[in-house]
Amino acid sequence: MKYNSVRDKIRDGDVLAFRGTRWWSWIIRYFTQSRISHVGFALWMHGRLCVMEALEGRGIRIYPVSNCLEDGEWIDWYELHKPEDNKIDRTALVAEALSHWGKQYAPKYQFIRTWCRWVRKRKDKQGAPLDVDPERFFCSEFVLTCLRQAGYLGEGFASRLRPAEAAPGDIIELPCLHRMGKLEL
Repeated sequence: MKYNSVRDKIRDGDVLAFRGTRWWSWIIRYFTQSRISHVGFALWMHGRLCVMEALEGRGIRIYPVSNCLEDGEWIDWYELHKPEDNKIDRTALVAEALSHWGKQYAPKYQFIRTWCRWVRKRKDKQGAPLDVDPERFFCSEFVLTCLRQAGYLGEGFASRLRPAEAAPGDIIELPCLHRMGKLEL
């Protein structure tokens, strides 16, 4: 779907999913068994559609979607589906996301702790917390944390999913999201 024809329909709090082609994206997809490697929230800033995301090496930032597309990014748009039925308050969602703006990305060990099976099994047996630093996030952890704070409880697997164990592919499977399509220039 052409970005310029749909951009005005994208609302704050909708989820944008990315499938990067760089080595780190491939590693994320491999270890998480996800078809995508990254997620973030749509956010309008001064008339410009942006993505609010937790990004390795940059932390939680706001970046124009048009720049992502110009850089050749593969982006899918997921609309918050019936947010009132899912008890999601968009205003609270945006406020929660903005409250984390500028925070650092999760430490690399968080990725290992969550996605390396033998490390996770060993640390779980020792009773170590899954989230090694609750003030730092990777992308899917950031998205699910904000959705939870905005009232989303989920159903089925979504109700049991903890933010620190959520993969990008888990986020786009949440019942509160509806895939609208791939954005293209």
